[in-house]
Amino acid sequence: MSPEKKVTTGKSPEKDVTTGKSGKKKVTTGKIVGALLTTLLGVLGIVIGLWTTAGGKSAESYLTSSGTPTCANPKWLLQVPDSQIYANAFYVHEPYSANLTIDGDQNTAWLQWWPTTDFNGNKPGDNNIEWDFSPFSYNLRLICIADGWNQDLLAYDSVELIRKATIVLGGNGCPVYEKEFRNNGFVGNSPAEWQQVEVLCRTSQVRLVVNSTYNAVSPRCATPPHEGTIGCLPLTGISEVRFYYSPDWLTWAGWSAPAKQ
Repeated sequence: MSPEKKVTTGKSPEKDVTTGKSGKKKVTTGKIVGALLTTLLGVLGIVIGLWTTAGGKSAESYLTSSGTPTCANPKWLLQVPDSQIYANAFYVHEPYSANLTIDGDQNTAWLQWWPTTDFNGNKPGDNNIEWDFSPFSYNLRLICIADGWNQDLLAYDSVELIRKATIVLGGNGCPVYEKEFRNNGFVGNSPAEWQQVEVLCRTSQVRLVVNSTYNAVSPRCATPPHEGTIGCLPLTGISEVRFYYSPDWLTWAGWSAPAKQ
């Protein structure tokens, strides 16, 4: 192929569209390769600059120096797709099942009775809800939880908000986190109601165990199945949960997650 590229304008002399001036411009293979190398080196420089800062920090450490991600602004963290999560709970007040915490709708909620201390064969750890990402696993950094039932003020006041919970991440060496939730009153479907738990572990499963609750303003009483002698009990639960993870190409250094939050 000829190294010269001509653009026919119907007029003479030929005009080089690159320079805007009359004449011809010769493009050689060496110049093309040189331009490509320059571009690649520039991109590589950006990646290296992000990956290792002047202080020798990791990319994630470099990113967190501008502020830690929050539920209102997760920044570079990515959300685990709801379609990849399976939810299950030991106690369920039907039809308020565990999968309603991952349906993207805060008008729905998972609900269970509280307390369950008088249930036949009850153990404290039974008051739990689990989310499973299998066969996938993620470097989790942030869990955002909408406590209670946020459909409206009536629904919000009818359940006992979770006050204290233990959050267990499935995986070798994953820490256990203790979370105390705030009770700020009903604020509607806004970021203010998301309460965050900072975590640090690669996992494919998260389990939340309810330890205590806040008293409901106008308790909704529900009779547990097969526990007729107990009578009706208040309900507690969660409207929605979101899980955020750090991409694999970012390292863990520079991120901390206190055990008690």
